[in-house]
Amino acid sequence: MPDASGNDANGNEEGKNTPEAPEEPVIPEESVVPAEPEPSSGTGTTETPGETGEYVLNNHADQITSVKFTYKKGGKEVEVDKGQIIDTPDDLSMNIKVVFKSIPVATLIEHNGKFVYNLPKEFQIKETTTKNMTQDSKVIGTITVDTNGKVVVAYNDEYLKDLNENLTIGGNFFASAELKLNSITEGNGQTTVKTPKGDIAINLGMDYNEHYGTVAVTKQCSKGDKSGDYIKYTVTVTAGEDGIKNLYVVDQFTENKNLVNYVGIEKNEQLLKSAEKQQNPYETITSSVSNPTAGTIYLINEADANSKQEIPDRITDETAITKPGSFVWKIAEMKAGEIRTLTYFVKLKDDSGIIKIGENQSIKNKAQLYTKGANDKIYTKGGSESSFQPQIDYTMQKDAATPKKDADGNYIIDYTLRFSLNEASNYPLKNFVFWDYLNYSGYTTHGDMHPYISYAQDSFKVMNSKNEDITENMDIYWAKGNDRDYKKEWNFEKDGNPVRFKIMGKEESPINVNPGETYTVTYQLKVQPEVYAVMKANSVEIKNKYLASCSNACKPDGYIGNDMLPSR
Repeated sequence: MPDASGNDANGNEEGKNTPEAPEEPVIPEESVVPAEPEPSSGTGTTETPGETGEYVLNNHADQITSVKFTYKKGGKEVEVDKGQIIDTPDDLSMNIKVVFKSIPVATLIEHNGKFVYNLPKEFQIKETTTKNMTQDSKVIGTITVDTNGKVVVAYNDEYLKDLNENLTIGGNFFASAELKLNSITEGNGQTTVKTPKGDIAINLGMDYNEHYGTVAVTKQCSKGDKSGDYIKYTVTVTAGEDGIKNLYVVDQFTENKNLVNYVGIEKNEQLLKSAEKQQNPYETITSSVSNPTAGTIYLINEADANSKQEIPDRITDETAITKPGSFVWKIAEMKAGEIRTLTYFVKLKDDSGIIKIGENQSIKNKAQLYTKGANDKIYTKGGSESSFQPQIDYTMQKDAATPKKDADGNYIIDYTLRFSLNEASNYPLKNFVFWDYLNYSGYTTHGDMHPYISYAQDSFKVMNSKNEDITENMDIYWAKGNDRDYKKEWNFEKDGNPVRFKIMGKEESPINVNPGETYTVTYQLKVQPEVYAVMKANSVEIKNKYLASCSNACKPDGYIGNDMLPSR
């Protein structure tokens, strides 16, 4: 009986009818081998059609040469025949190849050019596919693998009419199908598949649910309150059509973990609540059963990067957590289609200069999902990542009014310092400080002028975004020369004129700038007329620089930003 090769698995190149071609041992997807007509030894055998008028090949075992299954084990393809066993495959996808012979052309014509093969009831087809059969580059029919488990091989009328009705047809076809997990006997993890040519046993092992059960995990993060310190994360686990048991979600930060800490998660394993309470973790469940058992959560140290231990052990002694650590969300069982969402929070740290402005620090976090089977065997079920990047977008501005003379002939200059944390920011600036320098390195007022230039102490005023005067809640610190030891108590007569100052909130009322807020400082600078004689000039230039800082963000120089302004 001549045989032929089939169309390729991806449908990119249609199959070609090649007489005497050897059978393909493995085909990864649905396909068909269009058969050559073969001389009949008689008039052939016809079967009384069923109620649908189909010619069902399963009912004609004499016209089936073999039914073989191909599966993967350890990444290698294994083919089994009747009487053999499929043992713990890598996954539930298998190829079923049927070799047929001696189907009378007359019988095909009587059945509209089609025959049907019913795949074993233990298997399912997730999507209906139809592909062409070709012979010498000519389409001679189609093969359809349907979600109802039927393979329909249909020859074109023109092709069959050109054949002698006394001939028979032989060939092979194959389909990629998935074993139904619910066909496995719960007590032993096995099942037997019956085919027209004999039985094939399947063994998935006692932990078949943990091994082969399907489940998906997704992860998201958000920061609804831009002025807050907390990032909200959700991890959603969705069970497949067979449910799944013994799940473990291991969550840890993979980049810039030094910026955050988990909130409300402890070393001791705790039962998750079902509703939000402050920033504590909680779990919501959508299930087909009432009162499903809640999951648990506990904090652990990160697994060693070189360790093969996917699920770190729970800490039961006095071992400290190296923060932020990681955590395990443990779920005993999920029913078919069940959805669970864990919501938890992390707090952005306030450590000195921890956010590096301009470095685009992304806080990356990954949730990895596992199941644990027999003998603590771990099965990886996927993972999901999320990323949060602190955004600090600000505007700094320094203005100087036109100098004006007072009654003593001194020039008075009104200055305004503004700082706006724009709405594009998603992070507040803590313990904000205004800095002003007459002698900043590289941008300084001539030193000979310093004795004749002074800050007017009683002119300072600080306003917030609500246009409220908050000066009484502020402290002003002064320094002279290159002295970095600022003093709050400054005796202008004894200590001389300071050349720099900083303004910050008192300990109980720090300046915390939230996105969308603007703070303003106004003050006056007095320039005595003697400065012209000292400088031997008709005009002088006052150079001063405005900088800003906060406790939780900075640039490499330690400040947030700066603005400088000369005045004449």
